[in-house]
Amino acid sequence: MGRERVDDALDPIVVTVRPVQHVMIVSVSPIAFLAVPAGDYANHTRTRASVAAAITGFSLAALQLAPVLGRGYVLNRDMVFVPKLPLNDTVLGVTGVPRAVPSDLVVALLSRVVPGDVVQDLLLVLVIAIGGWGAGRLWSRSVGGAVAAAALYAWNPYLTEHLLLGQWAILLGYAALPWIAAAAIAYRAGESRALGRLVVWIGVAAVGGASAELLAALVALPVIGWPSSRVTSSGPTARAKQVGFVLVGLGVLALPWLIPALTNPGGAPGDRVGTTVFASRADTPFGTLGSVLSLGGTWNSTAVPPGRSHWYAALAALVVTAAAVWGLVLLRQQRNDAAVNGIVAAASLGLALSMWAHLPGLNRGLHWLGAHSQAFDLLRDGQRLLAPFVLAVAIGWGYAVTEVSRQLRQAPVLAAVPLLLLPAAAWGASGKLVAGGWPSDWSTVAAASRQLPHGPVLVLPWASVRIYPWNGDRPMIDPASRWLDRRVVGDGRLLVRTSGGGIVATPQEDPLARAIGPAVDATGSLTATLRTEGYAGVLVERDVVGGAVQAARLRGTRLVATTPTLSLYEVTATSATTAAATGSQSLTLAGDAVASLAVIISGTISAFSAASRIRRV
Repeated sequence: MGRERVDDALDPIVVTVRPVQHVMIVSVSPIAFLAVPAGDYANHTRTRASVAAAITGFSLAALQLAPVLGRGYVLNRDMVFVPKLPLNDTVLGVTGVPRAVPSDLVVALLSRVVPGDVVQDLLLVLVIAIGGWGAGRLWSRSVGGAVAAAALYAWNPYLTEHLLLGQWAILLGYAALPWIAAAAIAYRAGESRALGRLVVWIGVAAVGGASAELLAALVALPVIGWPSSRVTSSGPTARAKQVGFVLVGLGVLALPWLIPALTNPGGAPGDRVGTTVFASRADTPFGTLGSVLSLGGTWNSTAVPPGRSHWYAALAALVVTAAAVWGLVLLRQQRNDAAVNGIVAAASLGLALSMWAHLPGLNRGLHWLGAHSQAFDLLRDGQRLLAPFVLAVAIGWGYAVTEVSRQLRQAPVLAAVPLLLLPAAAWGASGKLVAGGWPSDWSTVAAASRQLPHGPVLVLPWASVRIYPWNGDRPMIDPASRWLDRRVVGDGRLLVRTSGGGIVATPQEDPLARAIGPAVDATGSLTATLRTEGYAGVLVERDVVGGAVQAARLRGTRLVATTPTLSLYEVTATSATTAAATGSQSLTLAGDAVASLAVIISGTISAFSAASRIRRV
């Protein structure tokens, strides 16, 4: 009886088969790996490396998230989970710019199976653990190298800074990148079931929205499309066909956010400030480029983990990047594989995009594009696009550790270097991530809002970020739209302090907010305007700055519900005027269905192919 061959482009579940007294034993888990003597796996280094990478990924996820796992919500900036996210037009993205699409829809569906805080815990663990596992098993020649690559990808400034920004959806795309790379390598090599795996993993990234899917494209397309040095009669034609299939797949999986973006009336205006305020910034003494090369450089200074400002830590991080580049050079020399060049190309492209706003001359082009086309908002947060570079550094670091281990017996301890360089990532980012509960006020008001007549609800005070005493004064986006099962209108502008000390505001994306904003910014009563615009109610959050004085502007409305922190008013005698049209709900649902079916069918075909392959052994 033969043994199952484990390819260089590893499958999502690595299967090892060995005969013992005429009985086939299949090992598919870390438990099975640990239960069998290591000597039995002398010829299965890649399997052991994959298991070691999985253990490393999940262990580091636990070390980073241990204080916040369990019951309770981590409410931090963009990361706002509620017990049960309403299933409405807002989560479909048809009421405004579809930034949280389809991630909010997926969370809403999952929160009907398990509570929202459990959904949050699962997602946070997976974005760290799955990413580290995937990076460690990609091209690893040893257990030490796999652990090193997994540790770097699961523990670095890029990951920690986006956790502190609450951008879990972006990290979902980040976690999928190593698996996308593995599937893309197998697909360009002609493996029959690799296309199905590739679609599934791009689908995982696409759950995170347009920006996360862009990260997937930045990795998949260069890996598949990079020309091979080997001369074959069908090489270029076959490569073009593969790239075409992947482009079609990317388009299909983009339908959940692409359809509402194209069909929503009154789309967002051009953004003339975003490419500047969201550009990469220095978070180390070595400037913006040094910060980005050391895998940091977020635009928000409050999301920088402690320790990045120390020159010795920053220098050591740059040394790790330099060692990773050396490892990539070795990998390229030893494999002579176009897929390696594709990974390097993806990393280079991600690095260039993250620095685009700082390149003289070219930055003007970026500003012009952002001001004239909403589509280029995907490029305004440059440091977000660094993810392919982080993946390449993790791969190179693992390869470098493997190479050094051949010369120095104690070299495997280098796998712990990422942890030593960023100890602040441990234990909830040194206490910055804290789990807590929602006040009962929100569930009370959410229930009362169902009795309001048809129409949107205005939220006051007029600001996009909330700082609640009950949440430890941690900033978070206004949660009203996640609690109330109706159209909620609030100030969507983000106020950002520039490096010069000034404050600029991003554009108002919601057409309803743009229409009523001047009235809210003025003084005096709002009741007449609310009636004219067709509003059903107003939610006043009294426990934030400016909330206590809002009731005086709502004379003539009826108080429906009040709690220690919230007040809900009904706007009586509402006119029949609709506040604003929305995008096509039916087309959006059709796009969601098509994208979901593409992932389900691809996954099913891939699973049946894998099962048939196992049976043939």
